[in-house]
Amino acid sequence: MQSLNEAQLLIHKLSRPIGEIVTLIQENILLAKKYKEKLVNSSDDRDSNRIPQKTGAFIPLRERLT
Repeated sequence: MQSLNEAQLLIHKLSRPIGEIVTLIQENILLAKKYKEKLVNSSDDRDSNRIPQKTGAFIPLRERLT
């Protein structure tokens, strides 16, 4: 029964970070699509051809999960 409780606790702890990762991925996909449209419709300006990107902060867990 203890391993089931540990698994449930782990799922609870990871739900928010996984949700944040999903949000960042969705935002980056949207930015990539906008960038692609911009490339198709714009001139050859090198500074404007950089790919925009959202980043997340890496925060290590304080306790071991296993």
